[in-house]
Amino acid sequence: MDHYHAQFLLPQPQANPECPVQDAKACKLWLSGISLINVAPAQLQLLSLLRQQNECELVPRERLKILEMLREPVAMVQEELAKKYLNRPLPFHEEHLQQWELVCELWRAMQAGYRLVLHAALQGDPDALEYGPFAGQRAVYNLGRWFSEFHATYRQVPPSGWHTLHEIYREIEARGWAGKRLKDTLQEGLPYTTPMAAYCHVLMVELSNPSQMTVRQYRFVDGLLSRWSLKLNVTAAAPEARLSPLQVDLAGGSPARSLPLHDAAQPRYIDRDPVVASLAKRIKMLRDGSDWDVADLGDDLVAAGGVQLLSQLYRLWSEKGDRVFPRRQAIEEVEIGGDWPRIYAQLSGRLFELPKETKEIRASGMADFQLFGRRASETFREGGDHTLHLPPLEGWSLQDESASGLRLQAEQTGQQWLQHQLVMIRRARVPDTLGIVRRLQLAGINEVELGVQLLAGQPTAAVVSATGVQSLTIQPQPAVFLPDVPSLLQLATVMVPVGVFQVERVLEAQLPDGVRRFKLQALQERGSNYESYRFSWV
Repeated sequence: MDHYHAQFLLPQPQANPECPVQDAKACKLWLSGISLINVAPAQLQLLSLLRQQNECELVPRERLKILEMLREPVAMVQEELAKKYLNRPLPFHEEHLQQWELVCELWRAMQAGYRLVLHAALQGDPDALEYGPFAGQRAVYNLGRWFSEFHATYRQVPPSGWHTLHEIYREIEARGWAGKRLKDTLQEGLPYTTPMAAYCHVLMVELSNPSQMTVRQYRFVDGLLSRWSLKLNVTAAAPEARLSPLQVDLAGGSPARSLPLHDAAQPRYIDRDPVVASLAKRIKMLRDGSDWDVADLGDDLVAAGGVQLLSQLYRLWSEKGDRVFPRRQAIEEVEIGGDWPRIYAQLSGRLFELPKETKEIRASGMADFQLFGRRASETFREGGDHTLHLPPLEGWSLQDESASGLRLQAEQTGQQWLQHQLVMIRRARVPDTLGIVRRLQLAGINEVELGVQLLAGQPTAAVVSATGVQSLTIQPQPAVFLPDVPSLLQLATVMVPVGVFQVERVLEAQLPDGVRRFKLQALQERGSNYESYRFSWV
């Protein structure tokens, strides 16, 4: 299934007396016969049923009842299956890719079913007319869930998705249904929603730049906008507002933009002032020590980054996200590595190899620790100088750069990538540098794009080991030291694999100029594959 080139053609139902579910009563009986606990088989059964439904002529009212009965089971199954691939490195392995594709396909089948009811209402079918706004909102919602699977896995939403979204909203708006208040049981805490709110929700999520968020941050922003999108209005004329309105072309295949759309065939405008004002108010409240007041999202906010994330959203939503450092175009081949064995080997010129023998605590060993703080015979063996056998870096294309970062692109990659991943960059005539992936996006089928924030200072590779009794249970680890950079107010830091060491621990580093001990003072940042600490030599 190539979802990047997916086409959202409206199904053409045909009479089919063998369709197993043709009314709500039969659907209830069908649901009682499947086990939703076994989510993978349940998903396939739900998808198979929906495909049959979408190809079968049904009374619009019964089709809508069936879809509403399936809605909660579908949402539950989709959420459970998404856990299998969210936060996984990209590109996915085949198993995770297939799971993602099935989740996307089920959301597409749901939106297609609701669009059939909407289409019947637009055609004046008396059995469907009163349900037009309801079916329209549900179609936009389910299409938005399809978009969400792209956002949460750092994929670019294809133009066909935007075309379909705008087309659905255009049809709803033409009938005067955009502001119709409706109940949505899947959006808890909302007194009501509208087709317009569902449409604005999708547009604002895209404006929030999901490719720079962690999955946890994305989930928080998605939940926040499901509540705040009711504050937004879509108009045919530009509103008078403090901020310039967002603009979208209902005849196009692109998301909403802050810049004017001079060639838009059917322009629409969205006044974002109410949402930006609400966000500014919450940022001020939190900085003043008040509690977060948006129900059910308080814990999610803390986990997602708190005020720092809200401030980032404020810059994006209010057009105050101008770059501190201007970018310049640069066509150049660079090399990049994104895992610890590769980073250590390329910086040090040696392979990183753990000791082959297992550490067993004996009485003599404990005596050594009490006397010397380590085993008397303990040493760490580096892999020697095997330059020809070092794990290689991968060639990427540099698209543009600023003083603080690079935008890199590869048509294919043999490595895997995560948001907030430590990487090593090698360029011609430039010393090797480290960076952090701050933007990640898959465009098309195999093309990967990274936005890398560069870390100042010349990195020094080392092997760090726990000291004392802890060295019996904690294996030596690769590490990188970065120096003080006074001009950037950067203190010396050490970067180690995530989840191994803790603050206040004394470690031993095997550096090119000898062995030194140091103490971890404070955790500065935790990424997907690293932790960065301030430290002091002891």
